Amino acid sequence: MTEKRIYFISELPPVNTHASSVIFYRHFKKFEEEGYKIIWVTDKNSFLKAKTKFPGNWRSILLPNRRWHLPPYKAEGLFQKYRFRYYLHVFLKREQLQIKSSVIISYINGQFLAPFAAYLSRELRIPMIGFFHDDILELNFFRDEITLRKNTTKVLNACRYVFAVSDEFKLTWPNHTDKFQLLYPIPEDYKISGIKRPNISEGMTFAYSGAVYDEIVPFLLLIAEMLNQLSYKLIIVGDKSKTGQIQKKFPETVTCFDLFDTPSEGNNFIAENADYGIIPYPDEIHKMPWISTCYPSKFIQYTQLHLPTIIIAPPSSAIGKWCRKHQWPLYLSDYDLNSFSALVRSTKSESVRKHMDYWRNSHFSPDEIHQKVRNVIWQLITPIS
Repeated sequence: MTEKRIYFISELPPVNTHASSVIFYRHFKKFEEEGYKIIWVTDKNSFLKAKTKFPGNWRSILLPNRRWHLPPYKAEGLFQKYRFRYYLHVFLKREQLQIKSSVIISYINGQFLAPFAAYLSRELRIPMIGFFHDDILELNFFRDEITLRKNTTKVLNACRYVFAVSDEFKLTWPNHTDKFQLLYPIPEDYKISGIKRPNISEGMTFAYSGAVYDEIVPFLLLIAEMLNQLSYKLIIVGDKSKTGQIQKKFPETVTCFDLFDTPSEGNNFIAENADYGIIPYPDEIHKMPWISTCYPSKFIQYTQLHLPTIIIAPPSSAIGKWCRKHQWPLYLSDYDLNSFSALVRSTKSESVRKHMDYWRNSHFSPDEIHQKVRNVIWQLITPIS
């Protein structure tokens, strides 16, 4: 019987840490349980950064960053083509790359291994799937737009399917909408006994966890100020070098922690110590352009943790549009103290509980999210198996 293989071609390590890395890790762990072989194709520098966390039962194919005869990598033209041909013929063909019953998965981000994945897919005719979590043009504040757009287009052209975390990607890449499928970031499946029901008379604790972008810090500061006025507490789990200033200004309100080693540790801590989740985005899109398309994975995870989650984001952001479309009851478009206070009081409502139960048990379910990926891969490999 032909072995089913997933070749993950990316600088991003599929490891049990944070952000997009853990999203791929969770999917690949499930695929491993289903009999797939997981092979990470990456450059040596990226591998060395993640070596201690990379699962020992998964294979890796390491591509050299430098050789005496290799010119410096450039993201276009002959330099790019030479590098890709060298990788294919020297490092992948000798690995007896299996074409039948195989699929390439790539993280659509950057100008190095994502376009290499597209090149490999075309050369070997292995079907390819892309994952869009953040738009690289927006993350880069539209600097180097020409080459970024050119390389991203190469990747999108090569993909049979593109899993995007929001429908707004269709607006930014309209020539590829027929390939796009909505796929929420897969959370950790978290089981607790009972449902947290906040008691408004007690001092309530909010939690924010994950990446602390410079663009978000001023708005975490705004949240801390509002919670201070309402005598509530805030836990921030993230880069303390960035959040320490918030704790210093509101020491009675804010407690900061660095990220835990694994998401499970962080989730356990938040579930045990917080009553609400909070997701504060900048009040205008231009201050953090990628909120036009990105979808906060922490929102899905907080729902799994049974935490009512307040989202503050511009109406034109991807999550703002989602909240209005699906009538999420804990959404605000600005940082108004009175509106925020009223929203906190509403978290006890039956409407909030029903919304949380519905999304947690359906579209935010880890099994339902993974099933979408499983179905697509099965379609791609079945005809040639």
